[in-house]
Amino acid sequence: VVRTATRSYGDTEVSAAIGEDGVLEGEFSHLNTGEDRRRVLALTAENRRADGTPDNYDRESERYGVIIGQKRRETPSGFWAIAQFERRENIFDEGFAVQDKQRIPRFLAGYNWEKDDRSRTRVLVQASRPEYSIQYPDIDGDYADFKFESLNAELRHDRKVNNKHFLNFGLFGGKRSRTANTFLPDIFLGDLRTHSETDLTSYGAYVRSEWRPSERLSLAGELLWQKLKFDANSSISDGFLSFSSTQKGDQSHLLPKLVASYNSDANNTFRLRLRRVAASVEDFQLLRPTDGFWEFNDLAQPLFGGTSGGFLVGDGSSVELEWDRTFRDASFLQIALFSQRLDNARYGAWENMGAVNNVRQNGARIGYERQLGEHTSLFSRLYFNDAKADGERLPQIPRFSAALGLQYFNRRGLFVQPLLTYQGSRVDDVTGQKFDSATVFDLRFGKRWGLRSTAFVELRNIFDEKYSVGQRQQYGRQFRVGYTQRF
Repeated sequence: VVRTATRSYGDTEVSAAIGEDGVLEGEFSHLNTGEDRRRVLALTAENRRADGTPDNYDRESERYGVIIGQKRRETPSGFWAIAQFERRENIFDEGFAVQDKQRIPRFLAGYNWEKDDRSRTRVLVQASRPEYSIQYPDIDGDYADFKFESLNAELRHDRKVNNKHFLNFGLFGGKRSRTANTFLPDIFLGDLRTHSETDLTSYGAYVRSEWRPSERLSLAGELLWQKLKFDANSSISDGFLSFSSTQKGDQSHLLPKLVASYNSDANNTFRLRLRRVAASVEDFQLLRPTDGFWEFNDLAQPLFGGTSGGFLVGDGSSVELEWDRTFRDASFLQIALFSQRLDNARYGAWENMGAVNNVRQNGARIGYERQLGEHTSLFSRLYFNDAKADGERLPQIPRFSAALGLQYFNRRGLFVQPLLTYQGSRVDDVTGQKFDSATVFDLRFGKRWGLRSTAFVELRNIFDEKYSVGQRQQYGRQFRVGYTQRF
């Protein structure tokens, strides 16, 4: 956690980049581990901004953080805590000016206790109070404000029964609240005001057992029970009439999972995962064991939240098969196939937007990496997803996407990193309009002096391709130069 948060270990790091269209980025991090390497103190600060890019939006973000930790002598046991504050501001044009502001304070704390190599217990606590506001400068007085509160805790215990049998137990629970207020002046001679309060409570438990009958075969079974409770109150008024509504609901799910891994030889690994899936608050389950599979976060996800049909918690099934192959020249091939069935799903950024029913997602992921010479390596990715809802193509999700990259790094510290990405055509969820495919080419090159100094030049979107990810227009051609120094 500490290494990821500071992006350096045992050093002070300063990084800066400037570019056209007012692009300015800066980052500072410092980590002191103490002479006995039992104490940790880390500081991070980051600022990024871009002004007036054509056909896009202005943006600015800041992030500050403090990390502390203490490890017990002669054992891996210890605690850590992270306090962080993030500020974001965006101004973009979607036919009219839109300005949004975000304030995101976060706190995380954890404890790791290891008695010996056969037992381990971890605890994690998270808390945050984000605020989010939207204003439309072209519409005098119009705004939307959102305030969130989130608090959750997790406990996980790992037990090694013997060299072939491993057990995991876990508990989790938390609550997330949202308060929203909107105001739109002079709509049909009346000011329109809305107010809503939403509470979501999630808690559950899981048990996982892994058995390794041989060096080649591993079998794991998991059973997760979770409960979601939803409580929402909303009102709307135009100065003459008002209307209010209340929604409540709760649902429980029992989610089994089976994972199998088989090494046919030293170069081939096959993995199979069968599971029932359901909507959940995923960041309430950060300590839950992972399976090592290629994750599909770009697909439609199970829906949960209040809808016109009441409180919905989408669920379904998923089957995934992977094959990893290492060749004699050390090149690596990974092929992943998946098939998912979801009764209610979402594909937008909000819990109850982009809701669709009877989703079928079938596709493949292919990755290939190899060394082309002493100083050059290649990596490639190919994604295919045939996603449909009620027999129609699912909006906002491209059927094909791909990436191809090279990395050259010689003994004198010179490096070149070209990257070519492709995003297939998509369908707009509102108008049904088809967005054309896009090909984006980036190039990064520079020089590194040892492990502490790096200078670089970046050319992003060299072809000046006009494209969007989700519903947000991306940047056009960008030029950046930067330098990183560790002390």
